[in-house]
Amino acid sequence: MKEIIKTDVNLPDNEGEVRTIVGTIKGVKGGGFVYTNKDTLSVGMAVTFDSLPKSEFPAKDLVEAFRERIGIEGEILEYSAHAIPYYGFKNLPPLYDKNLIAVGDSAGFLINDGFTIRGMDLAIGSGMIAGLAAKKIVESRNFSNTEVYYEMLKDSFVLKHLELAYNRFELINSPSTLSTYPEILCNVLSDMFTVEENRDTLINDVLYRLKEKGIPLSQAVKDLWKAVK
Repeated sequence: MKEIIKTDVNLPDNEGEVRTIVGTIKGVKGGGFVYTNKDTLSVGMAVTFDSLPKSEFPAKDLVEAFRERIGIEGEILEYSAHAIPYYGFKNLPPLYDKNLIAVGDSAGFLINDGFTIRGMDLAIGSGMIAGLAAKKIVESRNFSNTEVYYEMLKDSFVLKHLELAYNRFELINSPSTLSTYPEILCNVLSDMFTVEENRDTLINDVLYRLKEKGIPLSQAVKDLWKAVK
């Protein structure tokens, strides 16, 4: 869900700003984003379908709650909602068949790397490749030979970037990433800036917070490796 908010964007020319928030709001798994346009802000949330029925809040109210929580005010110029195809590289649907090629959302081309959700560049890239592939197919007069599209995709950034992001894709979809790890991080940071007579080392504090949530250190290290791999 996304809103376009009329507001003053006080930034130098040709510069922008993006903020991404990972976590839950009103018990719904997902995250929020804010990015600047020339004279408006785009404010929205991306949430999982499986968590929506468990929430007392309809989807349209979630983005409002998110916007109020981060303190953004202004006239709402537009509202939109969109279903995001969220497969991951290893779960992509068939990308071609006889006389048929799939691009963009219909092909499941989307990346969530923890910092941003990428779909527009993959849609544009796959669309351009589809056009070039279609030209080759038409020239060959063999309209069922759509595998040429897939071969061109493999040589492009589209599939390469999807494959690179798959480990982070799995991690981002984990309940621990959306709720537990952010809570642990906030608690550790709070402990760092809290003055107390008895102060523990940072590593001991991290270990204590992990144990508190039932997460073995080995699992935390594995997840961290997935995030940076």
